[in-house]
Amino acid sequence: MNTEMTVKDENGRIIVTGHAFEKKDSNYVNRTSCIENCETSAVGRALGMLGICVDIAIASAEEVANAQAQQGGGESSQAGVQLEPFWTARTR
Repeated sequence: MNTEMTVKDENGRIIVTGHAFEKKDSNYVNRTSCIENCETSAVGRALGMLGICVDIAIASAEEVANAQAQQGGGESSQAGVQLEPFWTARTR
């Protein structure tokens, strides 16, 4: 599942995008809510790129741990801006 979130300004120019990828069988949540999880991740990343709700980093500790585990061949145990109407989300 791939999702892309795009935020545009009032002239239709892209301000920021957020992308996410989820595997349906990767964890318990994705078995039933893969689309919702992927869309929420893409929206969160786009908002993070705008500096909204970001304290330290855009990637969560779980995402970093999962990425590190996947690179090592193992598996992780870690199972202001007005957007309307200038945003679109596309799920493939």
